[in-house]
Amino acid sequence: MAAAHVQQREVEEAYQAGTRALELLGQLRSHRGAEYLDDLQQRLEPFREEPVVREFGARLEAAA
Repeated sequence: MAAAHVQQREVEEAYQAGTRALELLGQLRSHRGAEYLDDLQQRLEPFREEPVVREFGARLEAAA
């Protein structure tokens, strides 16, 4: 869902979906989930100056 939002340039929605995925996947410790979150972070790279994208990166780093 988050990747679809990024493609539509809906950064806030992508952040919300990605944050929810981070919460859920953090409980599972799934390798595939980690790959998904890394992919989302790469897709958000063009929007790296957006506060929500920086916050998502910080959350992802804290969860690692």
